Amino acid sequence: MERYKRVFKEEYAVIQLGGSIGSKSIRDKKQLKNKKYEGDASKLFSTEQEALNKATRLNKSLSPGEKQYYKIKYVVAEVIDGKYTGN
Repeated sequence: MERYKRVFKEEYAVIQLGGSIGSKSIRDKKQLKNKKYEGDASKLFSTEQEALNKATRLNKSLSPGEKQYYKIKYVVAEVIDGKYTGN
């Protein structure tokens, strides 16, 4: 009997943490654990470095008020087989 090892497709998404008080915003990447990725597949990155570069660019474009008052920042989240891993 032959055993087959399942190969997982590992990708990375850039997500926004924080936001306005009235909305249900994500405060931590761990809240996403095992949730399905519902975004556009073209917005996923194949390497962590590409996603990190995009997050860095987006963070630089935020105003001081968005950073301090709304606590908005962009981070990289790992997506395996269409689900967030929480890392």
